[in-house]
Parts: sequence; structure tokens; C-alpha cells
Amino acid sequence: MITYKINQDISLEQAMNLIGKFPQYKWRNEEKTEKAIKNSILNVAAYEEENNKMVGMILAGTPDKAYFIYVHSLMVDPGYRNAGVGKKLMKTLLEECTKLDYMDTVCFAAPGARGFLEKLGFVKDLDNIQGMILAKK
Repeated sequence: MITYKINQDISLEQAMNLIGKFPQYKWRNEEKTEKAIKNSILNVAAYEEENNKMVGMILAGTPDKAYFIYVHSLMVDPGYRNAGVGKKLMKTLLEECTKLDYMDTVCFAAPGARGFLEKLGFVKDLDNIQGMILAKK
């Protein structure tokens, strides 16, 4: 059985173990991951109840602490995909965002995730506004 915990301390070790399952995130290191966890205004983590193994997490922050909240990490252990874990993580986070009265939730979609986000109500180019990023190369 999977349990979900809201705004609880997320173990850096468990977070790094989860991140390690995604080769595309090999650039994520412990120092910055620890900062991301600590600086997140909201987090939801999914745990396998039997062994307390973290099988998913979502982290979100807000630059203005008023209007917008930005989902910067949503990960589900590949062994738990298509079991509703990601959906439950996101829906739980969105419920918390509503309670805190954030106007919009922003999320950049990893390859293959756009359909998942659209099913949850996210739209591309709302009112012709497009997200842009200036990335370090």
C-alpha cells in the first residue's frame, strides 16, 4: 500500500535514490537537491508502507509567494508507474495549492509527460502566454 505525506521531511538519501533511477537527471547532485527540498514551499512524497521506501515525490516552490507556484520536480519510481502514484502526487499538491490560494500552478513537462499533465487540466500556451527558459549550456 502507498501512503502520501504532505510537507514532511524528505530524506536526501531517499530522494537521491529516486533521482538515480532517471539517467536524464544524472546532473542533479546532493548539494542542490538538498537545497531544492529545503526551499520548496510544498512537497508530497509517496512511500511504500511495507518498507517505508520513497517511490515518488513532487516539489514545488514560489518565486513571489503570492500568485504562482512552480512544480520543479515530479518523479515516480519506474517500478510504480501506471499505478496512479504520479496522479495522486499531483492532485494532492494541487489541493494544497488551492488551500493556499495560489492563482496558477506552472509545470515544465519532461518528454512524454505532457499528456499526463493535460489529463490533470494543465494547458499549453494559456491565453497565448508561453513559458520560456534561459538554460546554461
